[in-house]
Amino acid sequence: MRTKHISTGATWLLSLLAVLVLGMLFGRNVWADGRPTATPQALPSTESASPAAPDALPDLIVEQIRLSPSKPFVQQTAQALVVIKNVGTADVTPGNNFHLDLYINPPTDDLKGIPGDYYADVQGYQMKIGASVTFVFTLTDVFTDAASYNLWAQVDTPQLPDYPNGFVTEANEDNNILGPEYVTVRTHYAWVQKDHTQFFTNMASTLDVQPLAATACQVPHLEYGGDSVLTLGLFDEPPLTTWGVTGTLLPPTSAEMLDYNMIYPDIQVNEVITNDQRYPSVYADGNLVVVVWEDGQNGPTFGKDIFMRWSDDQGATWSDPITVNETYDSRGINDQKHPAVATSGDYVVVAWQDHRGSSFDIYVQTFFYTGSTMRRCDADGDCTAECVSADDTWCNKRVDTDANEQDQILPDVAVDPEEDTFYIAWQDQRNGNDDIFAVRSYIDGHGNLIWGDDTRISDDPGTSRQANPSIDAVRSIRITGFDYTVDPGPPPDVVVTHVYSEPATYIVVTWEDEREGDADIYLTYSDDGGETFVADTRLNDDKAANVSNGIAQRAPATAVSGPWIKEVTLLFPTIYGLVEDQVRVPVTTFHVTWQDFRHSTNPGKDNNPDIYYMALTTQPDAEPPWGPVVTEETAQTQVNVDDTRSWQTSPVWQGEPDVEANLSGTTLQDTEGYNAYVIWSDGRNYGGEFENLDIYLRLFGNVDAPSSHVTDHNLMVNDGARLHDFDTGNEDYESYRLDNPPHAHQRNPAIAATLVANWPLATDGYIYVVWDDDRIEDPFMDRNIYFARSNLLFGGHGRTYSAASGDIPGQGEVYGAGSFVSEIFDSGSPDTIWYTVDWEAVTESGTYITLQTRLGNSRSEVLASDWYPHDKFPYPDDPGSVGSPLLGYDAPGQHIVDEDGDYWPQARYIQYRVNFWARDVAEAPNLVTLNTPCLFDVVLHYERPPVIYLPIVFKNH
Repeated sequence: MRTKHISTGATWLLSLLAVLVLGMLFGRNVWADGRPTATPQALPSTESASPAAPDALPDLIVEQIRLSPSKPFVQQTAQALVVIKNVGTADVTPGNNFHLDLYINPPTDDLKGIPGDYYADVQGYQMKIGASVTFVFTLTDVFTDAASYNLWAQVDTPQLPDYPNGFVTEANEDNNILGPEYVTVRTHYAWVQKDHTQFFTNMASTLDVQPLAATACQVPHLEYGGDSVLTLGLFDEPPLTTWGVTGTLLPPTSAEMLDYNMIYPDIQVNEVITNDQRYPSVYADGNLVVVVWEDGQNGPTFGKDIFMRWSDDQGATWSDPITVNETYDSRGINDQKHPAVATSGDYVVVAWQDHRGSSFDIYVQTFFYTGSTMRRCDADGDCTAECVSADDTWCNKRVDTDANEQDQILPDVAVDPEEDTFYIAWQDQRNGNDDIFAVRSYIDGHGNLIWGDDTRISDDPGTSRQANPSIDAVRSIRITGFDYTVDPGPPPDVVVTHVYSEPATYIVVTWEDEREGDADIYLTYSDDGGETFVADTRLNDDKAANVSNGIAQRAPATAVSGPWIKEVTLLFPTIYGLVEDQVRVPVTTFHVTWQDFRHSTNPGKDNNPDIYYMALTTQPDAEPPWGPVVTEETAQTQVNVDDTRSWQTSPVWQGEPDVEANLSGTTLQDTEGYNAYVIWSDGRNYGGEFENLDIYLRLFGNVDAPSSHVTDHNLMVNDGARLHDFDTGNEDYESYRLDNPPHAHQRNPAIAATLVANWPLATDGYIYVVWDDDRIEDPFMDRNIYFARSNLLFGGHGRTYSAASGDIPGQGEVYGAGSFVSEIFDSGSPDTIWYTVDWEAVTESGTYITLQTRLGNSRSEVLASDWYPHDKFPYPDDPGSVGSPLLGYDAPGQHIVDEDGDYWPQARYIQYRVNFWARDVAEAPNLVTLNTPCLFDVVLHYERPPVIYLPIVFKNH
C-alpha cells in the first residue's frame, strides 16, 4: 500500500485540547526513500513555553484510535481519528517537528522505524505539557473486504538510521505505539439462521435442534441472539454400507457417503414399500436384535402380515425379511396386526392379533436361534427342524386358549431369559367387556416350548374397560431374612452378618383402566413367575381415590430392572427394642410411562397430552418380618420438557410412549442402579400445513448421566427426515420446495437396550429404537419402518472410521458425526457478491465443525452443484494425526469460495451445510468422554447491487 501523507495547517487553542481537521494528500513512497522532518510552520504570535524543571522532558503517546463509523460497510469511506498527547513534564520545543503514523493491518506489532500506511506532520509547538491533538485520516478504498481489520498508530515515529528514537527526546521512548484497535467491516446484507423456525426450515439434517435455554452447551457472547443450538444427536446415522439393497432405495453413492447419507438418514427396515407398514416392535439380547412389524404389501387394510428381520451383530447387518404368520394358500389371506417380540437368546417369540377366524385371536410363532440361523418351530414347540406350513402342518400357535368368538387384541411379550420362559398379555373381550389376560410358556420334558392356559390378571370385579396392556419380566432376587448380631452399646448397634435370599422372577403388567369413570394407569405384579399376582393398583396421582375427574391417562408401557444393590434402612428386634441399621440388599425396580392429559385446558380435557414416568422399587419392609413392599423410587414426573416453540399456536401433542431399563453393572456387586430410557412421539416441532411428529428420548437413572448434554433434556432420536418425493404441484405442498421439503412424521416408537453403564463408565451395548415413518410415500397413508441405534454419546461404543487411503485424519477413531443442510437462500440478484461465512459455536475437546457452501443462479443449479471447499480438513490434517475427515471452512470469518477456490463469487442463490465430528477423548479403557459441538448461528455475508426504481409516468395528468 502506498503511504498516504497528511499535510496540516496549524491551529492553536488556548485550552489543552486542540482538534485539527486534516485534509488528506497522497505522499511519496517512503519505503523507498527517507522521509523528511515535518515541514515547519510559523509559530503563533502568542507562543510561550510552559515552565519546566531543568531535567524535564516531554512524553508523547497515542491516547486513542477511533473509527467513524465504528463498524463500516464494505467499500465505505471512513475516518480514523487519532488522538496524541504529551504526558511529560516539558513542552516539545517549537520547531522540533515529528510524524504521526497510522497502520492498517501491519504485518508485525514491532513498528519502530516502520512508516505507516498514512502519516501526518505534527508541529512541535502544538505539544505543550498535557496538550492533546486529534488528527483525522480519511480512509478510502481501505475496507474492501468483509473482515476484521486492526489499526495501530505511532507518534514520533523513528527514522532509521539517523533518528532511532524519533525526532523528539522523550522521558519514555517505549510508549509511542497504540494498538491494535479492531474494526469489523460488514456487508450491508447477511442471511442469518439462529432460531428454531429457521433451523427447522431445512433440506435435511442428522443434527439435533435444541432450545438454547434447555442445553448444557456453554453459551458464548451471542451477537445475533438466537434461541436454539445445533448439537450431535444420540443416535447413529446409517453405516456406510446399507441394507435393503434389493428394495427401491439404492445404496448411497460415494458422494452421499461423504455427505453422511443425508437424504436417507436412519435405517429403513422393510424392503418392500408398497402399501403400508406400521407398529414395529424391537427386542435385543446380547448381539441379537430382532425387529417385527405389520406389513401391508399383500393387503394394505385387511390383509396385513407380520414380518421380521434380525441382526446378530448388534444392528450392523441384517437378515432378509421373514414372513412370520402362515400364508398357506388354502387358508386364504387373513389379517395380522400389532406384533410384539421377545428373545431369550435361544428362542424368539413373536405374538400378534390374528383374524384367520371369525374374530381376532392371539397367535405366536416361536423361532430357535442357533447363533447364526433362525429356525422356525412348529405349533407344538418342536424346534428340531424347520417348520414349513402346510394343510396338515401348523407353525403358528393360538394361545388365547379359553376364549370364545370375541376379539383378543394388542398383545405384548416379555421373557425370563434364564428359564426360556415367555409371558404374553393382551386385551380380551371374552367376558363381554375388555379385561387383561395373560399366558406363559414352559419347556416340556422333550425340550419343546409349549404354552399353558390363559388367565385374567386384572382385578376389577365390574364390567369397566381394561385395555392396552404392557408386560415385562426379569429374573431377580427376593429377600427372605437376615442374620445379625447385637452390640449392646450404648447405644445398641446391629451388625447384619448374612442376608438370606432366593431367586424370583418378577412379572409386571400395566394397562389403561376405566373402573373409576375415566382412563387411569393400573399395575399389578408377580414375584413367583406368574403363578399369582398382587392386587392391582392405580398409579396416576392426579385425583383422589375412587373418583373421576374426566382426565385420561393412556398407552402405558413398562420395563423392569433388577436386581441392583440398594442401601435401605431396616429395624431389627433386640432385647433393647427395635434397632436401626443400614443394609445393602438386592432390589427390583418397575418403570412405567404413559400418556397423560392432566394439563389439558379445554372442557373435553383432551388437548394437551404429556408423557409421564415413575419408578417403583420392591424391597424389604423396614420392620420385621421384612416382607416385600413397593416404594416410590422416582415420583411421577412429566417427561417432556423444553417443548415450547415460537410458532406454536396450540398445546403440543405427545403420545405413544415406550420405556426400557438396564442395570448399571454386569455383576450384582457392581450394580448400584439402573438407566431407564423413555421414548415417545412428539409434535413440538410442528409448523406449516402439516404436523411434524418426531421421536424423542429422555434418560432417567440413579447412576448419573453420560454427559451434561443428556441430563434432564429431551433429545431427538430420528434424524429430522423430510419427505423424499413429493408433488410440488399439489396444493397441499404449495409452500414447500425441493430444498425445503415437508417434514416426515414419525409414530409408534418401540425401544430395546443392551447398554450397561455406570456413568461415565460404559461396558458395552446399545439403545435400539424403531418407529413407523412416512418419508417415502403418501404422508397420510403409506408408512415404513425405520431403525436407529445409539452412538458414542450414550456409551463406550461407536463406529470406527476407516478410510480407504491412509492420508485422511480420524482413521481408526471411534466417533460420532452429523450434518445439516440448509434451505436455499435467494439474494434477489445474479450480481450478488458473496463475502464471508460466519458462525458462533463452542467446540469442546475432541469436537470439530466445518461449513461448506454451494451457489448458483437457480435453485436447480444449486442442487446440482458440489459442496465447496473440499480441499482441506480441520486441524490437524497430517496422515498420522488424530483429527476428523471433515471438509470445508474450518473457522468462522473465512471467504466463501466457488468451485475454483476463488473469493467473492457472484450468484443469486446459496446453500450451506454444517458438518460435525466428535471423537472419544477419554484415555482410560471403557471410560467415555464424548463432547458435542454446539453451533448457535450461521451468517452468510453478501453485497448486492442497488435496486433502481424506474420513474412512474402517469398519462393524461
